[in-house]
Amino acid sequence: SGVRMKTYKMKRYFHDALGYAAVALIAVGITLFLTLQVVSTNEETQLTKIEVPVGQKAHVLLSDGTSVWLNSKSKFSFPAVFNGDKRQVYLDGEAYFEVSKNSHRPFIVDLDKASIRVTGTSFHLQAYACEPDIIVELDEGQVDLLYGDRQEYSLRPGESLIYNKVKKEPKPI
Repeated sequence: SGVRMKTYKMKRYFHDALGYAAVALIAVGITLFLTLQVVSTNEETQLTKIEVPVGQKAHVLLSDGTSVWLNSKSKFSFPAVFNGDKRQVYLDGEAYFEVSKNSHRPFIVDLDKASIRVTGTSFHLQAYACEPDIIVELDEGQVDLLYGDRQEYSLRPGESLIYNKVKKEPKPI
């Protein structure tokens, strides 16, 4: 009877230990999964920020092959890698873009009170947040100025426009 009791206690102890180990393993797995999710989300949303000093210029090559030449006093933010259905960057200043073609993932330049959407093109953009006007000059491809409540203005090669952020109106120049 004593041997049976010992065997029963050992089996019960082994069974309980196995249960605790399974619960601990599940908890570790969930924690690891959530940690990896947070890390990948942070990598996707983390932006590199460049501020060009007065009198200087800078060149940036983005992960999709797009080249950006930044002028003096410009601020530019971009992700290390473009994920999702669009390639989105942020500009406060002046830049020339040579955007790599990708019709499935438009390239978006977010500005103060407007944005530019392209799929592959070359254009000059002047959009300082402290100035009332945005100037866009298109060399190749197509550019769409997105502004106001879902309004847009399209440019063709050789065309230029000035957009007044206060009056919310684009005009060809």
